[in-house]
Amino acid sequence: MSQSSQQITANDEKNNQDNSEEATTASENNNDEQTTNQDDEAKLIDQLKKSITIFIKSIRFSIVLLWTNAPKSTAFVVIVLLLQSLIPAITVGIQKQVVDTVASLVPGGDYDWRIIAILVLLWVAALFLDNFLSPWVNIAFMKLSDQLMASLNLKLIDKANSFADINNFENPEFYDELEMLQGSIGHEPIILLRGFSNSLKILITLTTMLALLFTVDWWIPLLILLTYLPQTYASLKLESGIWQAIFHKSPQARRMKYYSGLMLTDTYAKEVRLFGLNSLFSQRYLEAFEDRHQLIHNLQSKQALILSALGILSVFGNAFCFCWVILQALAGKLTPGSILLLIQSLGYVQSNINQLLQLFTNIQRSILFMKLFFKFMDSQPIMPICIPGQPTPKPIKS
Repeated sequence: MSQSSQQITANDEKNNQDNSEEATTASENNNDEQTTNQDDEAKLIDQLKKSITIFIKSIRFSIVLLWTNAPKSTAFVVIVLLLQSLIPAITVGIQKQVVDTVASLVPGGDYDWRIIAILVLLWVAALFLDNFLSPWVNIAFMKLSDQLMASLNLKLIDKANSFADINNFENPEFYDELEMLQGSIGHEPIILLRGFSNSLKILITLTTMLALLFTVDWWIPLLILLTYLPQTYASLKLESGIWQAIFHKSPQARRMKYYSGLMLTDTYAKEVRLFGLNSLFSQRYLEAFEDRHQLIHNLQSKQALILSALGILSVFGNAFCFCWVILQALAGKLTPGSILLLIQSLGYVQSNINQLLQLFTNIQRSILFMKLFFKFMDSQPIMPICIPGQPTPKPIKS
């Protein structure tokens, strides 16, 4: 009996020791997960800082190029964008004053028609100015985009021609980056320029709309911003992962272009048909396509799901503000113009924040493109030139 009791005690001690080891292992795993999450957050913050640095450098570099090549068009676009960004807040403020003025009138009583006429004329003038300037600023912007694309392309060509050897071109990583630059230089600088101009316009409009909401009550713009912060953070984080996946799958994109070129150009048309290689190259093209796009599609689906879920939070914030303003108006604490101001301002804020998130997505890709561009411009030739060169005589003497 005593021996059995000792055996039971030993088993209990062993079980307690196993449970303690399992608890220790679980605690270590939790600590590792927390450390990993903290490292991911630190990497994301560091990446955002680097992105902001590259963005500022890219904008400064682009503005200097544009101001050098087309100073008048650059100044015109900047001034018009500032005016257009202020027009929405001006029109909303005028509409509020019109509604409050009309609501304060007594039916059948006297009223000063000049005040209403002035407000209506100001509202019409603001709309006319916006519609009149839009075609001209689009033309000027297209001119600036062409200037920027040509300037960056020439700098890229001059840098490539400065290499005395071809060792860099035989490096797969270098060639993948050059392939991305060649494929994106026709549109990424334009996206960056348009994204910067539209972001500046949206930020000014958003600031003025939040200032109008502040006149209703101070906590309304703060609540709107807080409900949109998680969506903004998640969008930036997920888009960074998508671009990294695109860059990681750059060799597959180059293979797709190579296989397509083999079957669609006259250079290899004879050999492809002579040896019956159509099915082989088509299969290789599909394999490269599926390998590249399956990963990107999964990441984009994850991004859409998360952003849709976080978008519900902003809907609740807008609904709460709207209900609160209606209750205050029914209690006589707010005017009908305040309700109109809230409805239109919330519409502008939601629309501008969604546009800003999309622009951040496009700008982030353009920032990574400009990062590759600056890296290429800073690259040095592998083979040093030891022999001093001499200019070719003109005319060449035999």
